[in-house]
Parts: sequence; C-alpha cells; structure tokens
Amino acid sequence: MPENGKKLSLEEIDVALGSADEKHVWEAAEALGEYAELNPDAIWPLVVKHGSSVNDEVRSAIATCVLEHILQYHFDRYFPLVENIIRSGNQWFAKTFQICWKFGFAERPANAKRWDELLTRIRELESNPR
Repeated sequence: MPENGKKLSLEEIDVALGSADEKHVWEAAEALGEYAELNPDAIWPLVVKHGSSVNDEVRSAIATCVLEHILQYHFDRYFPLVENIIRSGNQWFAKTFQICWKFGFAERPANAKRWDELLTRIRELESNPR
C-alpha cells in the first residue's frame, strides 16, 4: 500500500482487498469507503465482490468501512440491491450486512424497520437452511 499519501485506484483497492495481509485489506477498505458518499456506483461491484468473500476479515472491513456508509448516504438506491443479493442466497453477503450498523438515512424509522426485517429474514434462513 502506498505510504506517500497517493490515492489508490479501484484496481489497486481490488487487489489489496484480496491480500492475505490484514493491514492491506483494512487500508483498501478505508480507501474504498472514501467513495461511498459521492461515487457509490463506481465501487458497488467491489462491494458485492468482496462483501461476498469467504474471508471474515475482508467481510468485516467491507461492512464497516464501505457498505454501512453507502447505506448511510444512499439507502433508497442500495438497500433493495442488498436485499436482492441476500434473497438470492448469497450467505456471505448476508454475513457482511449483519456486521453493518445503521447510520444516516438507514436510521430513519421506515428504513430501520426494513433493515431489521431483513436481519430477521437472514436469521430465519440461517436457522432453517434449504
């Protein structure tokens, strides 16, 4: 990872998120999170890719540095995408979502209710696998 303050490209972030070095994973997730408010469309494919990782550390980094902030700023646009990914059976992305906290628009009562209903649905699926 660059020590010189240079901003990482999305390609560099993608590679670093796949690293075995946890420090690189977290630095990359933090760099990706810088796009969450103003350019979520550019990073969404990486959020889905790495939020679906079997690696717990990668999922935790994506959840706390990126996904919860996308939902904080762009709940109406991205929450339905999160729901669709989880309802399609992506258990790893469901685990990523479960780590997220509600901020901003996600805290609004109607949105918080949808969030909590999805968490309940995930728990039901986990306790009653197909």
